[in-house]
Amino acid sequence: MRYVALVDGKPLALVPLVRDAGRAVKANLSLDAGLLEAIDEAAETRGLTRSAFITSAARDKIRAEG
Repeated sequence: MRYVALVDGKPLALVPLVRDAGRAVKANLSLDAGLLEAIDEAAETRGLTRSAFITSAARDKIRAEG
């Protein structure tokens, strides 16, 4: 969902909205083995779990691209 800020009835900004549902759910994803290894290394470097890293990366991507 997106919220639109209006100025004089014209869009000023599109703001992506990601609402936390307050609960985690499992998702089965298929990734290239090399990509999964890179994700695991990046997560470990940052002191994150794989799930936390992927969640953070997805949020960043959604915010950046709106």
